[in-house]
Amino acid sequence: MDDENVADLQRRFGPHPRLVRLLDFAGSTPLREVPDPYYKGNFDTVYQLVVDGCQGLLAEIRAEAGI
Repeated sequence: MDDENVADLQRRFGPHPRLVRLLDFAGSTPLREVPDPYYKGNFDTVYQLVVDGCQGLLAEIRAEAGI
């Protein structure tokens, strides 16, 4: 869910146009990387970011499928 994850996947599988971060689908935040809540304890914020990204991803899937 962050640039390091993207880089790891690109090293392993090569570049792919559909390889994106979850927050690329988020509509209510300018952030593009989900922060690691372990060290900062910001679990509620991270949860809201993930929910926003998942809702945006679902909307994208529905739009592509025409549903």
